[in-house]
Amino acid sequence: MCSTSQKAKAQNQQGEFVTSAGVGYSLIFAILSSLGTSSSNVTNGNVSGSSIPEINVAGDYAFSSRFSLGLGVGYQSGGFKVANFYDSTNGLANQNASITVSRLNIGIRPLFHFGTKPNIDAYLGFRVGVSIWNLGVTSTDPNYNFAGKFTGALPSFQALFGIKGYFTPVVGAHIELAIGTPYFIEAGVCFRFGNTGIGGGGGDGRGSSGR
Repeated sequence: MCSTSQKAKAQNQQGEFVTSAGVGYSLIFAILSSLGTSSSNVTNGNVSGSSIPEINVAGDYAFSSRFSLGLGVGYQSGGFKVANFYDSTNGLANQNASITVSRLNIGIRPLFHFGTKPNIDAYLGFRVGVSIWNLGVTSTDPNYNFAGKFTGALPSFQALFGIKGYFTPVVGAHIELAIGTPYFIEAGVCFRFGNTGIGGGGGDGRGSSGR
């Protein structure tokens, strides 16, 4: 077991690989969730919306003390339901409809690391990739012809700023603030592997591993 009294280093070492996992929030799915807090404009109908947080995993490899390149994968889903609405055109009452939306985002993450503080890794970069959208529509109205499943892909771009803080030479936590897809804020845990300076890897890596 690694002692917490060792000098943990931020990701500014060539050859380090950092994996992270966390949850995030995006604007479009926040709107879906908010639909459940107000009444619908549908005649005699009630709208309820819901969504799960964006689940994100990433891996970043440090090619130098300042630059890393990684891959991020994120998934989020949500939707809303309209219950007991009245179809004024066909005179049908107590109809139900639902729309479900999910998004799988895969992107490449070039990051620039500032590397000015021990145990703290502050970085700035962007994420460019693709979002695969799935849309499902159902309705109990027999005259509604738009029901079905639809899939499409759109390019995505995100500018981000993040900070990782390490409790031990291996384990830490992170938070990212971003503009673009797939989230505007994300936080979770992170783990370092490779050239972390643990156990005789250099002057800064020497510590009390024997304790």
